[in-house]
Amino acid sequence: MTSVLQVEDLRVWVAGSGKPVLVVDGVDLDIQAGKVLGLAGESGSGKSISAQSLIGILGEKFVYEGDIALEGRAIGHGGESFKNVRGREISMIFQDPLNSLHPQIQVGKQLIEHAIRFGQSRSEAISRAKELLREVRIPDADRAMKSYPHQFSGGMRQRIAIAMALVGDPKVLIADEPTTALDVTVQAGVLRLIKRLCRERDLGVMIITHDLGVMDAMADDLTIMYAGRVVESGCAQDVLRAPRHPYTQQLVASLPMGPSRDGGKARSMQAIKGEPATPRNRPPGCAFNPRCPWAEDRCTEIVPPLEDRGGGRESACLVDPFVPVEAVRKAEAR
Repeated sequence: MTSVLQVEDLRVWVAGSGKPVLVVDGVDLDIQAGKVLGLAGESGSGKSISAQSLIGILGEKFVYEGDIALEGRAIGHGGESFKNVRGREISMIFQDPLNSLHPQIQVGKQLIEHAIRFGQSRSEAISRAKELLREVRIPDADRAMKSYPHQFSGGMRQRIAIAMALVGDPKVLIADEPTTALDVTVQAGVLRLIKRLCRERDLGVMIITHDLGVMDAMADDLTIMYAGRVVESGCAQDVLRAPRHPYTQQLVASLPMGPSRDGGKARSMQAIKGEPATPRNRPPGCAFNPRCPWAEDRCTEIVPPLEDRGGGRESACLVDPFVPVEAVRKAEAR
């Protein structure tokens, strides 16, 4: 697979009444064409801020540093302007489509104006709008063009928002909690649509959610964040079936069923003890140490680096309590 968007050592600060707070700390991401990268973690872990920094829509109180490359071209500070790529090469769909669709303008007009902005003639824009509505499975595209957002259900509005994101024929699609407000059956339909578009258009997709069930169904690769830092990453199937970081292990254990790729067996849920750390109250050392049953004294002093565990897996844990048996045997054999 080809990398379309690479992020290295992303750091984001937010200014407040006192000292600026580091809300994203050293995040690396790699979005590949035709694959879905999942970004998961509890609320406040820095997922959405990381995503919004990739298209330059953070407010003035946010400051970031790090390298962002789109197909090898630097964007952002020291590179091509976000304005040149936003919507055209990198698009984003949000949790509530009512925030991205104007309530007093017909759906067709919004799509047409968006297409004209990207250089299409009016007749081309009209054809493009209808084509996209059909592609996202909106029934009766001609009628939908004349309708307003409030006349559609939540699931249909989200499909229209996806059509809007596709107008510029982007290479990367970022979906930030795209199904949180939808019921289960509608959610499944929207997720299938995003996955189909990923495969058919060879899109690089990043989906952001705290729902590991969604990640199990959608993601090819998975990155887990906690308190603004990446704690584990790798193939989604491996991360969910055999976590290497205590936080990931406890996230998976809190699900009522095991990963579907591992049989989906029902089980008792196990709550994660304590309160989630946030960037503003991040504990010293490993941010997860106050909640971790395997924590040692050194975990309160040393920030664990993200280390290669082999097989494309990385995790940031000094204790590493879930080392595969095969790895232990290989180490002993040496």
